[in-house]
Amino acid sequence: MKENIRRVVILGHSGFLGSCLYEYLSKNANYTVKGFSSQDINLVSQEDCRKLEMIIDEETTMIMAASAMSKDKSVSALQRDEDAMLNLAALVSRTKKIRHLIYISSIAVYGHLSANPVQEGDRHCPDDLYGISKSAWENNLNLVCSGANYSNRLIDLTILRPGIICGRGDIRSPFFRFMKSIGANQDIEIYGDGSAKVYWVHKSDLCGIIKSVIDESKTGDYNIVADGNGIDLISLAETMFEISDRRVVINLKPSEKLPVNLNFDISKLKIDFPWEFKNLKEILKEY
Repeated sequence: MKENIRRVVILGHSGFLGSCLYEYLSKNANYTVKGFSSQDINLVSQEDCRKLEMIIDEETTMIMAASAMSKDKSVSALQRDEDAMLNLAALVSRTKKIRHLIYISSIAVYGHLSANPVQEGDRHCPDDLYGISKSAWENNLNLVCSGANYSNRLIDLTILRPGIICGRGDIRSPFFRFMKSIGANQDIEIYGDGSAKVYWVHKSDLCGIIKSVIDESKTGDYNIVADGNGIDLISLAETMFEISDRRVVINLKPSEKLPVNLNFDISKLKIDFPWEFKNLKEILKEY
């Protein structure tokens, strides 16, 4: 293999982000990209996980974009995700064959509230099953990639914590749900008082950042949000009314959950990735 060719394996390549990433990297002649869905390699199965040993080598960059909890936030999904985590961690620890591991985590590891702007080194405070799963993945991968010795890392590790990943093909975010309601002339339903904030990154922006991580061999943790202040759900709906030139009723429903209210210090992101993120109105027009 030529030295300038990057060998990349994407786990979860058929998902919303994974499929975009697979297409994005495959267009580059300097990459050889292989993608695997859970149908190809089910990380919950130890036998399936061993198949990766025949695919990876010391020059492989592996991107973990799969999650058993992407659609299902139940306790059973958490158990499956934990099994997948332990199997992949065992593989990485046993083989030491991967050059660079990139894990797609989430800002959910920080929970819902913070008094100060959130930075990458802040303590994890997950308060839902999804955030708990992502935090556990991060801790385990940090351990196995460092060989239990953080001063002598064996495998390069990059952890990316995006907000809501949005763009064409999204069918789960408030962006999609609100615009669908507007298009159907139906009430927008918001649980809580509407003050909960949304933090986003467009899928093409995230793919570009991941490519930069690979090309420049960047390691460490990064919070990936286009706007550190986010936008509250009421303001998001009002912005959608503006760009669609249509208005529907906002129906607030009771919720026992705490509203998400974080602010992110994204100075590290801006320094290491001088990226021009798509603006919110430009993104919403895709919907």
